Amino acid sequence: MKDENTTFRKRAIEALGRLGPEAKEAVPVLIQALKDNEIRSYAADTLGKIDSEAREAVPTLIKLLNNKDMRYTIPNVLGKIGATSVPALIQALKDEDARVRSGAAFALTNIGAEAIEAIPALIEALKDQDRDVRQSASTALFAIGRVAKDDIPKLIEILKTGDKEARFSAARVLVKIDPGIEEAISVLVQALEGKDQVVRHVAIYTLSKIERPDPAYKKAVPSLIRIFLDNDPYNTSRLLAAEALGKISLWAEEAVPFLVKALKESESIVRSRVANALEGIGTREAIKAVNHYRKEEDLRARRSEQEKQRLYTKEEVLASKPDNELRWKVSVKGWNQDELLITRHTRWRPYEEKPDRLVIWLRVKDKFKILKVMEADAGSGFTHPASSFRYKEEIFLYIILDTGGSAGYNQAILLSILPDYTLQEIIFERAYEWYTESDRLNKGEIAQTESNIFTDDKLEFKFYIWNRGDPACCPSAGKVIGTYKIIGERRYNRDKKKYVADYKVVVDTFRREPIDNNEGH
Repeated sequence: MKDENTTFRKRAIEALGRLGPEAKEAVPVLIQALKDNEIRSYAADTLGKIDSEAREAVPTLIKLLNNKDMRYTIPNVLGKIGATSVPALIQALKDEDARVRSGAAFALTNIGAEAIEAIPALIEALKDQDRDVRQSASTALFAIGRVAKDDIPKLIEILKTGDKEARFSAARVLVKIDPGIEEAISVLVQALEGKDQVVRHVAIYTLSKIERPDPAYKKAVPSLIRIFLDNDPYNTSRLLAAEALGKISLWAEEAVPFLVKALKESESIVRSRVANALEGIGTREAIKAVNHYRKEEDLRARRSEQEKQRLYTKEEVLASKPDNELRWKVSVKGWNQDELLITRHTRWRPYEEKPDRLVIWLRVKDKFKILKVMEADAGSGFTHPASSFRYKEEIFLYIILDTGGSAGYNQAILLSILPDYTLQEIIFERAYEWYTESDRLNKGEIAQTESNIFTDDKLEFKFYIWNRGDPACCPSAGKVIGTYKIIGERRYNRDKKKYVADYKVVVDTFRREPIDNNEGH
């Protein structure tokens, strides 16, 4: 890493990162590299990959929390180093620089439950004069998820005497550890009715995570119903509102008619969330509707299975007719070099409810069988050709659905191709939603417009941040660049005689940067 060529130094640091904890002997050199502006971010990223073995770098990393170019990267790195950095982060919560205090709380968020000894300091940070520090402390306490009995009165005192933001932060934490505190619930209900989009979304998210119902939550039901009635199926707040209504259980009975009606919507993601919510509410009408929905889903699955058993010639697969026009086809390699064919077909009938259809085929000798059929609503479509990539030797398909909804973004769909050619959709944590829900935005900022580039063992994302008042074309607050990782494992279920997997795509690394004036959005 003493080479004068910056590119060579960066590649050397990246190589150390691939070794993970085995590169612990390089930690002193990487600490020195943190002083070099040109390779600092690469050194920090690699220290995070070395994990707890990089603990001697913690003091130097904490000093960088006030660096405007590194303030969003360092907390992530400290979080990966883990519990060994907690004592130093507790001290950093008392630093004179608000950026250091806020960054320390971010890092404690990433450490999660293992940062329990930081709880008293984080509660004090809820009273901080700096808004970013208060928000970060709130998120950290929510991530840790538990407090000592002696700390509960302190949070209730903030709930009664703090300013609006401090009260909201305390309420989030209190409803997680003791869902029956009425004062905390009232604060969250007020947030549901507020004009701040980010605060409202965080309030819905908090209510969707309550662990036991309480009659006091009934006051939140009218607001949650109004949010749920947004007609955009890919509005995350809408889906979380349905989940929250299910968690409120019997006290959300007035939502049942609206949820039952939503079971007839065409988007499977909406139907599934709504069915779960109705089961949670548990009234006779709700359970009756869910049972009917389950029967309809079983019938739909049987019809799909019958269609899959038939073999098609290549001519049939690629046939293009006026009511079933082939728009694109992509061939990818599966296990043992088997051929998979993905085709998009468009039906241009007047008033057609489902004009766009994506079909995934497996070659069987000289013919093809259907593995999966996906249909889009009117106004949506699979306009981008699908692609495949490998991640740690596993095979995945990446599909983009242009939603055309009011949210104005594309839906990324990831399918795992298992060795028996079971196709399993993977839970996908969208980076900009994670960033928003983690309270990393400043007041008045909105994050959206995410783009992904997925190649073998490299899952990259980028999204932009708008200040309130920015035109749609031109975000001014910055951009966030980072990578995802896929966690979970594949196994063979002997009872079902098929492969199953519990894969999930989550944010791995990220950094916030200013926008290049010459950059297009």
